[in-house]
Amino acid sequence: LSHKINKLSFGEPFPGVINPLDGAQWIQHSSYGMAQYFVKVVPTVYSHLNEQIILSNQFSVTEHYRSGDSGRVQALPGVFFFYDLSPIKVTFTERHVSFLHFLTNVCAIVGGNISLGAFFL
Repeated sequence: LSHKINKLSFGEPFPGVINPLDGAQWIQHSSYGMAQYFVKVVPTVYSHLNEQIILSNQFSVTEHYRSGDSGRVQALPGVFFFYDLSPIKVTFTERHVSFLHFLTNVCAIVGGNISLGAFFL
């Protein structure tokens, strides 16, 4: 029951997305068995700095394999996918941080370290 998944995606690709089943391969030497993939799909909105919006999906997967020669109740041989669609949407928004905001954060970190150093001395 060997199989290979070349590519599995749900929607347009966007920066940073990882599809966990791309290139997944299962090699089984027994004559039969059952491979199960439980896929959780989450709707995703990705907003670029240039205000381009990509409507897509991300997913996570859990896989189980049951061998047919384990002596238990025999399973149907095959590869099965079970989908669960999430009711919650994830939104990624790219934002440009100004130099003044960056400088303020650096000053806060340096000031915090000086305060902690003075406290412990």
